[in-house]
Amino acid sequence: MNQLNSCQPMVKSENLLSGLGLTFFTLLVFLSPLLSVVENVAVLSPLFFYSLLIISGVIATYPLRIHYLPALAILCIIILFSISQSPAKAIGASLVFYIAYRGLLDLKLFTLRNFFVLLVINYLFAVLQLSGIYDFVYSFSNYSNESLPISFLSGDSISPVYLPQIRPSGIFPSPTFISYFCIIIFSLAIYYVKIINKWFMSLIGSFLLLTGSTLGLALILLLALIAFSEKAFLFALLGYAITFFIYSSFLPEIAAYNFSWSDFSSSVVNRSMQESILTSNPYLFVAIVLFFLLSIVFVTSRFSVGLARALPVFSIIFFPLILHDSSSSLFSAFVIGLGAGMLVSLGKRSA
Repeated sequence: MNQLNSCQPMVKSENLLSGLGLTFFTLLVFLSPLLSVVENVAVLSPLFFYSLLIISGVIATYPLRIHYLPALAILCIIILFSISQSPAKAIGASLVFYIAYRGLLDLKLFTLRNFFVLLVINYLFAVLQLSGIYDFVYSFSNYSNESLPISFLSGDSISPVYLPQIRPSGIFPSPTFISYFCIIIFSLAIYYVKIINKWFMSLIGSFLLLTGSTLGLALILLLALIAFSEKAFLFALLGYAITFFIYSSFLPEIAAYNFSWSDFSSSVVNRSMQESILTSNPYLFVAIVLFFLLSIVFVTSRFSVGLARALPVFSIIFFPLILHDSSSSLFSAFVIGLGAGMLVSLGKRSA
């Protein structure tokens, strides 16, 4: 990433040890959904996993600093999780939230590079899962029954039994987490637009297509709207278009299934809200909305930040919670921490 290489003075000012701690911590958080899926793997045994998570988190945030906004957020998290779930989850969610928040504020380039690496890894896994060449890439999936993998090399028909949604899951156990990941890279693309180069932006657009989801289409349309004022997003649109041509050429049946009008309409109109926090935990959702809306109103009015610039904050915090109730996972606490860091950073930029 050439434009990132031009920012070396910023990297030198950051603490390398903290950056490495944040990198390892981020990787562990993104592997956390696999804890209940993968068995007999030492690094994913709960005791060893959480020990590594705590150690890397301490390294990432040393020395500890108290900030006003995260202190309030952490207090809200502890109270709400203690009431609705458990004190142990409250402590875990608070720690993950704070480390993600600190990472985005103090280690911006490490945060961006961590997600670039995760994007490349998920991209490769998604391609291999769609190709059906290697069985091991399905090892993490727990949303399918046994069947022959999809492969344009071995036959003409697709196997909806093996991949029920005809969508790859990357390194995650289900496409739900791929949707979360798409929202994260969409928000980061807007937040880091000034330093992301065209190849990285093209890869983001290509990945949104590769997921085969309605969400991916919605996010690329949002980037298309922003492209009128920010030309860098044109490369994301180009990556999406080129990948669609290749995708539909090699996997025409899957492309026809995932990108049909009936699929789009059923995804939107017939979407069940049972998995959404709106129905599963409405009180927690209301509390999160009130806290962050008040924070956004304060920042936009106090520092003259336009609502358009707050789009990554809205999307990274609220989209995952509305789609599926991820409030009880470390993954969700990390995502909300990133959103809080973005919000404070926008205020600092304007100031």
